[in-house]
Amino acid sequence: MAALYDYRSSVISARKYKITVAIIFATLFNIQLSSAQEENAYRTVASGNFHNPAIWQRYAAGLWIPATEKPTRGNDIYIENPHRVTMTQNEEVNSVYLNADAGAEQKLIINGNEIEVFGSLNAYSGSAPGIPRGSFLATDWIGNSINSRLVFKGGSRVIISAGAWSAQNTNSRYTVIFDPDDDAELIVERPFKANQFVFRNGTVVQRIMEGGECSTFSFNTNFTQFPGIYGNLVIEAGGTLISECNNHISLRAVNSNTPSALFDVREGGRLILRGNQPQIHAADVRFDGTVVYGGSSGNQQFLTSNLAMVQRQYRNLHFEHMANKIMPPNLTVMGDFIRAPSSGQVVDNSTDLTISGPFDQMIIDPDLHPTHITVNKSGGIVSFHQDLRIKQHFQMLQGSMDFLGQSLYFPTAAGGTYTYTSGRWLNLNQVNYLNTPESLNEINASFPFNDDAVSGIRKLSLIGNSGHQGYPLVLKYVQIPGVNWNPDFSDHDHTPILYKTNSYFEVVTAPISASPLEMIIDADELIVLDPIHLRVVGNEGPAPGEHLDGVESGNQFLARRTLSFSALIDQTFAIGSVGLPSVLPAEWLQLDARIVHEGIVLSWLEENEDPDATFKIRRSFDDYVSFHEIDEGHFHSIFDDKMRIMFLDKSHLKTGWIYYQVEKLRSDGSSNKSPVVKVFWKQEKKGIFILNPIPYVSGPLDFRLIENIKLGQGFIRVYDNRGSVLISFEGELNNVEDALTFKLQQLPPGLYMVGVFTATERQLMKWIRK
Repeated sequence: MAALYDYRSSVISARKYKITVAIIFATLFNIQLSSAQEENAYRTVASGNFHNPAIWQRYAAGLWIPATEKPTRGNDIYIENPHRVTMTQNEEVNSVYLNADAGAEQKLIINGNEIEVFGSLNAYSGSAPGIPRGSFLATDWIGNSINSRLVFKGGSRVIISAGAWSAQNTNSRYTVIFDPDDDAELIVERPFKANQFVFRNGTVVQRIMEGGECSTFSFNTNFTQFPGIYGNLVIEAGGTLISECNNHISLRAVNSNTPSALFDVREGGRLILRGNQPQIHAADVRFDGTVVYGGSSGNQQFLTSNLAMVQRQYRNLHFEHMANKIMPPNLTVMGDFIRAPSSGQVVDNSTDLTISGPFDQMIIDPDLHPTHITVNKSGGIVSFHQDLRIKQHFQMLQGSMDFLGQSLYFPTAAGGTYTYTSGRWLNLNQVNYLNTPESLNEINASFPFNDDAVSGIRKLSLIGNSGHQGYPLVLKYVQIPGVNWNPDFSDHDHTPILYKTNSYFEVVTAPISASPLEMIIDADELIVLDPIHLRVVGNEGPAPGEHLDGVESGNQFLARRTLSFSALIDQTFAIGSVGLPSVLPAEWLQLDARIVHEGIVLSWLEENEDPDATFKIRRSFDDYVSFHEIDEGHFHSIFDDKMRIMFLDKSHLKTGWIYYQVEKLRSDGSSNKSPVVKVFWKQEKKGIFILNPIPYVSGPLDFRLIENIKLGQGFIRVYDNRGSVLISFEGELNNVEDALTFKLQQLPPGLYMVGVFTATERQLMKWIRK
């Protein structure tokens, strides 16, 4: 690690001390340390305004000579006893040395201005350069208002040295601002008192003194002028405070144990706590930035206070170094929760962890295993970079959880509970409900998987009494985009299923019981004309159990089915429908835009009361407003007492949402327009072979090469999921279709890649054999 400060810097050079011996005859001989004088340092010879050269002498070639100009950034300044220097404008210096002898009193009156310090702040005894002094005999020596600002600038260094400063200046009336370079570290080795501390940029390190006492940031203790709690410490965006302390990190006064008014880590600010028992004594503690627990060994506790209220709400919470971090009983995180690799454990303490707030969040800790977790997010998404395991209670109040392909386990201990109010789970591999209650309902057995294809919540709920407690329930939601418009099966009551979602639930294990159970699947964001059309079906056939009529609950349509608990095991469940999809009024029955191989088919049913009516088709690529007519005609065929109207659009399609509106022109001259329907079109390159169905179970399998490919040479490969070649053809491709079809039918269940390659074309396709 680079050095924290550099004594060789000409701009921020520290005082260089050498040992001299002064023999003072009184009643004994004293041997004391004296300071070597820096070249071009300034000292006062009288009180007056800072910018007046007449009050200053400059040290040059071993002599103090009258100054001809005021001190600037490259100069140290010494304000002697009993002088007082008043600023009338902003100034800048290297280091500041203030005489702290008896009678020194006020030394530097900043007067609402700003003095930038590129060196250090020091107290001394005697005449300049004097002897460093760690205690004051004066109580009111700097500033005169909170608007008076002492600003530390520049590079890395010690700004408050051990033995050269004290917080005894009880009447401090100024603001300290730490604003060094971005990568600079300023080190504080003694307690520091002011009216306000602002950490604006760079890093400040708060050291522990000899004896274990903290270099406390404290505040004016004139209780007559400022009664009660007082003093603000603010870490702004870009600022960092590293505290090595345990107690007394910040408070108003150590001797009276009086709290300060505010300790505020603002958004973008960082507080790094190294002590194993850190304590901040402030009436108002705000953690809107990042707090880092970075103890190096042993067990590090979370921040405490001797006030009744302790801050337990954090924005961003990070953990680093090897100490184990002991979580408090209650903890709320509104931002990231990140444990650094190879750092100490974050230890559960029967902790009730609440994930809340409107922000996106990351939870990164492979060993996180809290006793309780509550998700109560008003916005944003919380993402988990590892499996989430919960010992006891999981409460899902609101919000979105992204599991990034990981799994969810709860409760891992007996006696735990799960309650659901609202919210969704994204990219969840598998939910493991390890200890189910005897009685299941929509509060303790609802599983809100996100449907990526339509951004809806595909919530599955189970209602019933299994007669057993503690049995596991394991299920997953397999997401396959799109809809199967021709499932080719009927329900157990012989009702044909006209379409079903490709995505489906898969139940791995469930309580073993013959007791009845009601299953409910939410049709959120699916296009359904009437809930009575909805059915719970299997992925490849009817689901076990019996159909219950779909219902409308609030603003949602629900598909329902009754079955037994045992019938859940190793089964799949999807949403199907016995009615064509539409949310349109009866005047435009089943208006639908659907992608086919050749383009987009627009279709609807029309009452056959005006066979001579014509239709105008309008299309928009941008929005619901900017339509352009693309065709006009009859486009219909007779279907019982209704007409099936169909129009194929295959001209100049482009990727994105495409909107359609139809206008009916009746023979009597009247007309009316349909609602707008939309479809997402993705321009894709045509393949060089066809392979259906996917997934394949048994029966006919269709593998065909397009005509121009069959006329040439090439090769065909079939790979397993590890990339090994299982089937290979090479040479003329005009007579390989039947042979390849037969070999594919002989493969065991699994995931395969089928590839056709020629000199100019290639295509790879994923194929599933069940």
